[in-house]
Amino acid sequence: MSFYINKSGLFTTIQDLGRIGYRKYGVPKSGAMDEWACGLANIMLHNSTDCPCLEITLMGPVIDVLAPTQICVCGGNLSPKINLTPIENGKPYLVKKGDSISFGRVISGCRAYLAVKGGFTLSPILNSYSTYVPSAFGGLHGKPIQNGDTLPFTPIDEELFKRKISPALFKYLEADSIRILRGRHFDDFTKCSQNAFLSTPYQLSAKANRMGYRLNGEPVLTQMKKHYPTEGVTIGTIQVPPNGNPIILLSDAQTTGGYPKIAHVITGDLRILAQKKRRDTISFQEVTLEEALRIYQQLERIKRQIEAVMNINKGGLS
Repeated sequence: MSFYINKSGLFTTIQDLGRIGYRKYGVPKSGAMDEWACGLANIMLHNSTDCPCLEITLMGPVIDVLAPTQICVCGGNLSPKINLTPIENGKPYLVKKGDSISFGRVISGCRAYLAVKGGFTLSPILNSYSTYVPSAFGGLHGKPIQNGDTLPFTPIDEELFKRKISPALFKYLEADSIRILRGRHFDDFTKCSQNAFLSTPYQLSAKANRMGYRLNGEPVLTQMKKHYPTEGVTIGTIQVPPNGNPIILLSDAQTTGGYPKIAHVITGDLRILAQKKRRDTISFQEVTLEEALRIYQQLERIKRQIEAVMNINKGGLS
């Protein structure tokens, strides 16, 4: 009644929507880097959106199916296959004992999410199944998935939902413009640096992971040397260390920081960042708080519409 991990892939972890309410104790939220894709994969299986999924990065695992169930893969296109036959992004599939789930070359994005009907049956820590590797807790033994691991679930062999998500909902995989709100220290930066930040491209450095992306590009410098007290930060905060190279904080980031904050990535565009690889190029576009809220509400409305269709007709979305 489980998946057997034949090959673990590059960096495969159990993630859900993260630990809510514990940042005040110094515990990062963690959770899926691309919450949009993770949530859609669960919705298509009639799961709660916060059911634990496999977050698969760049090079995917090879999984032996030991009991029948339904799966859905959403997010980056890492060439998913069942028994070497390609499967579609956002479409539920029935797998049976003896089947093999595998992934191939990266077509777009860099992170895919594999959901299983009913979710994986693991033990939550602080109300979440998410793996936080730096402190070795959550997920399966607090570590990335290893060769030989087993991932338990409740086997299900029933009629398959026959619909799929429109490819239009994954167009963000190709986006490279990241919308931001000004940070509280934006005016501390020189006019030249402000203009450069908003008008020139930045490249993700080799130091890019679930904790954050360090960027290479035009340095962003403050007008004068100034002491900034350590204070709260959150996912999407863009800090600037003394070398002028911005750092975007992400799912596994610390809860406080002492670098000046030039901007914050809007919630609706965190999914775009989640699908960027090292050495990919991004640019920043300033929006108003009203625009950021509208974008967030639009994405939430789309998810609710998909949920409604799935609840009305188990045939799904086509």
